[in-house]
Parts: sequence; structure tokens; C-alpha cells
Amino acid sequence: MASANPTITLRLATHDDVPTMTSIQVGAFEHTELSQRSFPSSEPEVWAYWADWIESKIDVLDTHMVVALISPSDLPAGPDSSSPAPPSTCSPVIVGWARWVRVAGTLGAPETSSKVFSTDVYPSCGDGAAAAHFFQTAHNARRRVMSAATSHWFLSMIVTYPHAQRKGVGSALMQYGVERADEDGWVCYLNASEDGKPLYERFGFRSAEQTSFDDLGQVMYHMKREATANGA
Repeated sequence: MASANPTITLRLATHDDVPTMTSIQVGAFEHTELSQRSFPSSEPEVWAYWADWIESKIDVLDTHMVVALISPSDLPAGPDSSSPAPPSTCSPVIVGWARWVRVAGTLGAPETSSKVFSTDVYPSCGDGAAAAHFFQTAHNARRRVMSAATSHWFLSMIVTYPHAQRKGVGSALMQYGVERADEDGWVCYLNASEDGKPLYERFGFRSAEQTSFDDLGQVMYHMKREATANGA
């Protein structure tokens, strides 16, 4: 029987984890308007895109690709999805992951030209313009809220297997980053959806700005958590 409060363990991701992390990524967002338009889950190209993206981040300096694992017995069965269920095994299985990035600011550093998100880097089977606009907006908001001189921990991505939501997985992945930010005495930053915002607020994040995507029926909250020196 699935437990309402399973034991969750965290570890850094390895390259062997990429297929499972990709499945979770696609399954968690497949019903959002952005994914249906730009990353349709039925297309192999989309799966390859996310697998390549995840793979490329695992060994990057100061990037923490963290996976959350629970016992298979704690994972309830769910409705059919394009995202396959975790394997039947006695070993703990990955049910979520996050990408936390430790960004060291430089005092007096000049503001550099903003990164440009090109439509052609996204799957050709989807709406690359919508994806580029969405991620460009998120990137530009972080540049506004966090200057080049501000050292911070950035939550770039957090994803939970749909059938394992509301079991503390997201909270465990959040705790990983905020604890390290507190050890550094640094602020944290993330971009949030309406659904994710309450979780982040429980960890002390507050919205500094927000952006409405009328074509997607979505609001993005640009959220900041103030520094807590030495975990005080």
C-alpha cells in the first residue's frame, strides 16, 4: 500500500538517470498549454530534446542536478500517460528531480548582453516561437531581479512524477537548495507557475514581479527568497 508520507532520499543525478528524468519531465508538463504547443509529448523529437538538455547539464560546474527517490511500494498507480511508470523493482525509484545552480556574482561586474533564445533550438514539431518567448521572458526577469553582482542560488527546474505529487517530493528538492543557500548566506531565485507558487512561498519565496502570457493562459511569478546568513 502506498504511504502518504514516504521516505524520500536525494542524490546527485548520473547520466544513467537521464531516461527516467526525461520521462518525468515530459509527463509532468504534457498537459500544459506551452507543452502542447511547443513540446508535444507524442513526438520522439521532444523526448530527444529533453534528454539532450538534461544530459548536457549533469556535469556542469556549480550545477546541482538532484534526483528524489522513494520505494516503489509508496508510489500509487495512476491514469495512463505518455510518461511510463517507474520500473517494478524493490529498489528506490526516481520520482522527481531539480536543477539548482549556484551563481557567484562579481562585485562591480558590468551587465552583459542578454542571452538570446532562438526559435530554432526547440523541437521543429512544435511552436518554437512560443517556447523562445517563454524562456526568454524567464531569463530576462532573472536578470532584472538579480544583478550580475548578486550571488544567488537559482532553481532552474523542479519536476515531480505526476503520480508522486503531494508526497513531499517537491519539498525535499526545495530543501536541498535553500539549505545550501543559507549555508552561503545567499538569496535564491526562481520562476513559478500559479500551481507551484504556494510551495515556494512556504520556503520563504516572495514574488518580485510577474508576467502574464495571455496566449498560454498562464502567469509566471518571478520569485526571490532573501538571504539567511549562515542558516540563522
